[in-house]
Amino acid sequence: MPTSRAAIYARFSSHNQDEISIIDQITICKAFIKKNGYDLVGIYADEAKTGTNDRRDDFRRMMADAKNNLYDIVVVWNTDRLNRHMLNAFVMLADLFKIGKDLRSATQQDLNDQDNPMRMIMYALHTWKDEEVSNGISTNVRRGQGEKAGKCHPLGQLRFGWDIAGAYIDGHGKYHSGDHYEINQREAEAVRTMYRLRARGFAWTAIARTLNEKGYKNKYGRPITDVMVAGIVRNEAYKGVYAFGHVRVEGGLPRIVADAEWDAAQDERRRMSVKHRRHVYVRPGMQFGHLQVVESAGTAKHHTKWLCECKACGSTKVEWATRLTSGKAQDCGCLSGDGRNRDDLGRFE
Repeated sequence: MPTSRAAIYARFSSHNQDEISIIDQITICKAFIKKNGYDLVGIYADEAKTGTNDRRDDFRRMMADAKNNLYDIVVVWNTDRLNRHMLNAFVMLADLFKIGKDLRSATQQDLNDQDNPMRMIMYALHTWKDEEVSNGISTNVRRGQGEKAGKCHPLGQLRFGWDIAGAYIDGHGKYHSGDHYEINQREAEAVRTMYRLRARGFAWTAIARTLNEKGYKNKYGRPITDVMVAGIVRNEAYKGVYAFGHVRVEGGLPRIVADAEWDAAQDERRRMSVKHRRHVYVRPGMQFGHLQVVESAGTAKHHTKWLCECKACGSTKVEWATRLTSGKAQDCGCLSGDGRNRDDLGRFE
């Protein structure tokens, strides 16, 4: 009999700070999968998302992948990760069962016995309890969030560049989530690279491409995106500022970039923002990737061409301003293999 293919679904809600982080949920689910001899084929995770509806990107991707037969079983830390609304939960479960998929909970063994005729009733009781808890959460947690935020508590939020540390299980078997951040050295180096490249005029897409080529991944093992890079470079957290809601604490996080690095990236970000509002703005001395702008090489149809020096090999190349600012032109061709100039219509000469 072939081994069942298992997929993990994890969700961290910004409502309830007593629940465990996504990383810890995934760790517990992986142990459950290994213990039961399943093959792990996918991980889906939604951070700071409510469980009362299905407007969650990875949840939707998980359901679509079930229909495409990419896994056999969904494994969750607790069934409330899927949905806290009773009706939505039953619709979701019916959709999975209808296409031959199943659900396993790493912590609720009474729901895992397929031969138990009371299984659906037990699931209904768990879901009813989850819905009742969800209805009462929002009125009780804001005070606790404020107190923890004042102490710079992670509150379960994953941040690229840091790991959540300090999680433990007490003598009564109760899980306590991590209470502080520690720098993840590999991710921190990726962050510093983002700031350095942005300060040199690299576009968001070019920075993301550079990091992906070096093998960096986000917290969930997926490629770095331009949106992620932009969010990180704009975020004061990386110079040590902890912020949550109305709480802001200077020095509340372990610093990853120096003030000078952060300021240089912001200056270039603001300058490039003005440049894009004015369509295309390039000036001599700017550097895009390995290409340093020397002087104007004329215009064609309202677009500017520039003579550039390639710092990788020392040769020169005429390049369109739009290709420089978009990150499509990074060198003279010595590294990318495209050393040809383009005519006034953008075609290769």
